[in-house]
This record gives sequence, C-alpha cells and structure tokens, in this order.
Amino acid sequence: MTTPRQNTRLGLLWRRLTERHQPVDITAAPHELDHLVIKVERVWSAYAASDPYWSVLTDPIYRGTLSAETIAAFYATGQADAELALRAMRRHGTELRGKTLLEFGCGLGRISCWLAPYFEHVIGVDLSPGHLEIAARQLAARGIGNFRPLRIARLGELEHLPPYDALYSRLVLQHNPPPVAHAILDRLLRRLAPGGFAVFQVPTYGQGYRYRVVEDLAQVEGASEMEMHVLPLYAIFRLARRHGCYILEAMETDDTGWSHWRSNTFVLRKSTA
Repeated sequence: MTTPRQNTRLGLLWRRLTERHQPVDITAAPHELDHLVIKVERVWSAYAASDPYWSVLTDPIYRGTLSAETIAAFYATGQADAELALRAMRRHGTELRGKTLLEFGCGLGRISCWLAPYFEHVIGVDLSPGHLEIAARQLAARGIGNFRPLRIARLGELEHLPPYDALYSRLVLQHNPPPVAHAILDRLLRRLAPGGFAVFQVPTYGQGYRYRVVEDLAQVEGASEMEMHVLPLYAIFRLARRHGCYILEAMETDDTGWSHWRSNTFVLRKSTA
C-alpha cells in the first residue's frame, strides 16, 4: 500500500512522463518565439488589407467590399459573445462599473463595442494595425468613446500593459502556435489585477493534432494563411496556478466547427492575496 506522500510523488512523476510525450510543444526559446510572432503578424496584417471582416468571421458574406448593412450585421454578431462573458463574470459576483477591460485580439472591435458600455475603459489589443484602425473608426462612428486601441507587435510589450481588472479573448489564441499562445496567456494573467477576472477561449484538444517548434520554424517563411492550434488543458491549469488564478468554469464551447476538436471557454479569478 502506498502512502499519500508516495501517491503524490507518483502522480507528479506520471504527469511529467505523459507531458513529455505529448505531441504538442508549448514552450520555445525567446528567439524562436520572435520568429513565430512575426509569422502571425505578417499573416494577419495581410488579411487587414485584403479581407479584414472575413478574417474575423470566416463566412463568405464578409469577403470583399461590404455594404453598410453587411457591416452592421457583422458587428451585431458580437452581442452574444459579449453577453456570455458578462454573464460569466456576474455569476461570480464581479462589479463591472468603474473597471478596465482588456480584450486581447480585439480585431475589428466586434465584441469590444458590446462590452464597452459596461466598463469605464476598454483597451483593445491587437498585433494588426489595419484591424485596429478599422476598430477605432467603427467604434467612434457608434459613439463609443471609452475604447482605446493598442497595438502590441512583440511579446515583450505585454510586460508594459496598463492595469486592467478584466481580461477577455475569443477566437484569437487558437490562431497562434502553442508556444506563442502559452507565452501570451502567461503574460496576460501576470498583469491581471488581483481579484480580476479572465474569460478566454482556446481549443484544448484536436484529434491527430501535433505541433513541433522545429518543424514550424522550418516553414515559417512560407506561411501566408491563418492557422488553427491547440493549447492543452494541463498547460492552462499550470498557468492558472502559477499566477494565483482560480478556474471557476471551463465550459466546452463549439468555436472551431470541427467535431474532432474540443474548445473550452475558461473563467478565472485572480486571488487578492
């Protein structure tokens, strides 16, 4: 019979062995991360010039030059996403008024425009200047004056974000290689204010999915299209623990449209201690 202490040690050993054989690299050297981020930036900046609306919602109706009615329909789709996040935070007793929200990967402001009325300040972060320009223009046209677009082109810039009480991100982390998504979440949760909430979505499993940094770097120069990636559950649990965050909910949400993938929306709260 094993003692509780032995069980703990066996559990840790088993987790390390299984994680070592996971077909997904979640970390990379700093110079490797730089190359991967540049790849993502190049792809999304190109979409901003060619198909900005379609790059956010990959429906053919959003390709090319859009009518005012189609643009209005595009922004209307953000209401349900915003309400899901607001309900999640309210379920756990947060007061939104007077708070600052940071939306990571705000894109064209599709969801920010619906979240803005509930916060004092909304910081919309994105690496594509073209997307941010459209977001600022569209939200200003809608009379939203508390939205601040902020371009972040390199991971190190996340260390200098202004303070924020709530973090939101959807349909963003999935387009970043796992080491980049992991590094982003690491920095965002570190900067989240004590007692603050984080609501974010990321695929956590894909049947047959594998990712190796060395393989990605070998073809990084030729990348020209959006990619879909996974960040395993164990990596998210570890990040939450590292930054003193409690996972309040881990809802399975259909965000990829692929039956052989699993996506989760997480609700975290950071300890005040």
